[in-house]
Amino acid sequence: MKILEALQSYEVRSSGRDLHFIFGYFGLAMCMLGAIYAAALSPGNTVSDLALMSVFP
Repeated sequence: MKILEALQSYEVRSSGRDLHFIFGYFGLAMCMLGAIYAAALSPGNTVSDLALMSVFP
């Protein structure tokens, strides 16, 4: 019973620091996608090359 009471009284606290990590990861993911897209623009690349670059970085 004590465990159930402890879980019910537990409050989730989110800080602004969590948002910094989320936005930082989002920015990094956008940069990586931009780099893959720029690499795919070079002549001689096919659609399958782009798919392989995005799946197996």
